[in-house]
Amino acid sequence: MTYKGPDGRQYIVVAVSGGNYSGEYISFALPSTGDRPTAGK
Repeated sequence: MTYKGPDGRQYIVVAVSGGNYSGEYISFALPSTGDRPTAGK
């Protein structure tokens, strides 16, 4: 799943589980526009 947070950043959420592990959600934030490197630099 992806969503846009209140700060305007894009987030990716992954559900992780298996075996005896009951599971959890892990959220990763994509870099904000100002943090992204440009090609060739």
